[in-house]
Amino acid sequence: IVSDVVGPLPVIAALCGAGFRAGQSVRGLGWGLLAIVFAGIAPYLATWRLRHPSGGRPTQAARVTYMACVAMSGLLGLLVLRRLGAPVDVCRMTGAILVTVVLQAAANMRWRWSNHCAATAAGIGLLIALYGPRAVWSVIALVPVGWARLDLGRHNALELIGGVAVGLVAPLCYLAS
Repeated sequence: IVSDVVGPLPVIAALCGAGFRAGQSVRGLGWGLLAIVFAGIAPYLATWRLRHPSGGRPTQAARVTYMACVAMSGLLGLLVLRRLGAPVDVCRMTGAILVTVVLQAAANMRWRWSNHCAATAAGIGLLIALYGPRAVWSVIALVPVGWARLDLGRHNALELIGGVAVGLVAPLCYLAS
């Protein structure tokens, strides 16, 4: 529960912040929330059984499959956001998250890097890219997420670090776009 709740918070904050920063205040927050539906909520619900098999940890094939579902949902969301006229920053940020998800899916073909840590690091990096040093405090979100993944026995420390490394691609993509 800790990693499933705390992990996506930085991404939610970054997408809502991008909408808010676009000068649309409450309407901008709505754009960010719509992006979250496609980038997080819909794929989270659709892949629940793959991510939580009755036998314990998901197989590598299941990890790649659910990350591919997340990527497809993110792509659909990006297309919908652009078609509906979402703020450019929200679209850029959604695209950066999409690139990161695709890279994490590719990494999952070989390694078991933490998807939770990747998402958390992506959100933190995007918050820092958006708000600068004022957002550095958000790195604290990695502590409970990493602890929960270790405590559950889902990952070792190296897999957490690998996830964080992939997650840091998102702010680089965002800044480069």
